[in-house]
Amino acid sequence: MTTQWIATHQSAWKDDSRGRGGSQMRNCRLLLFTHGKPLLDKPVNSITSDMVEAAVKGLWTKYPLQGRRTLEMFARVLDYARAKGMRSGDNPADWKGCHQYRFARVRKTERGHFAALSYEQMPEFMKELRLRQGRGVGSVALEFCILTASRTGEVLGMQWSEVDWTKQTWTVPASRMKMGLEHVVPLSNRVMEILRMQQQHSSGSGFVFEGYGRTRMEARTLRSILKRMSLSITVHGFRSTFRDFCGDQTNFQREHVEACLAHRVGNSVELAYRRKTALEKRREILDAWAAHCLASVVSAPACAVG
Repeated sequence: MTTQWIATHQSAWKDDSRGRGGSQMRNCRLLLFTHGKPLLDKPVNSITSDMVEAAVKGLWTKYPLQGRRTLEMFARVLDYARAKGMRSGDNPADWKGCHQYRFARVRKTERGHFAALSYEQMPEFMKELRLRQGRGVGSVALEFCILTASRTGEVLGMQWSEVDWTKQTWTVPASRMKMGLEHVVPLSNRVMEILRMQQQHSSGSGFVFEGYGRTRMEARTLRSILKRMSLSITVHGFRSTFRDFCGDQTNFQREHVEACLAHRVGNSVELAYRRKTALEKRREILDAWAAHCLASVVSAPACAVG
């Protein structure tokens, strides 16, 4: 039944480089087949709220946010089972009216926040990151990710065909964007320098940042760099650092800063009339961000081969 639910929804999930459901597929399988293992061998029409609570309780105690996501995933699968006539009655994984009384609510401070550096620390961080770029291409990809204020998946899936060398832009296709909309990123001079150096080492796979075997680089490569630097922060957290820098240190308009992050700002009417992407204004913002980040960097070492 779980496998059937995944098969039904897989076509709507963004593909990774191998034509699979990408991070959404991996997260789904983790939640259902690892955290939901105690329920896998139970007949779907026999699952009770007590069984669901017992399956999630240990995870919720240690990692409440992951526990809540797991509970939500259980609820979706069990709704699917009811729609297919495999069970009837209330959903034993529902939060409202059921597990809201069994588990402590996840506090706002535990939701949606990623550990990040302050923008004041960025120049010294980038200086140290540059020193590591002769050891592997992961450090180069991380710098690119930071300077473009992009998400990890957008960068690691980047293809050479998405780069416009004349306009100095990178067009991320809708299939790789969180909002499902194509996103054009203006590229600073340093970012263009990274691309030119990476191009010299390209093996022809199509990926700008290659992993082993000429495949797409894994996200854990970037995370491991931060771990080796003894930093308890996330790659995604640099987007928050960028946002704080823009809000505290610049006078750029909020809507243009949010556009750099590929966030949609405004109601449906405003968005319907706002067709332009403020590309050059966003270029100014990312240029200012790059200048701040690279303030302590004296020179750029050659990018790593891989």
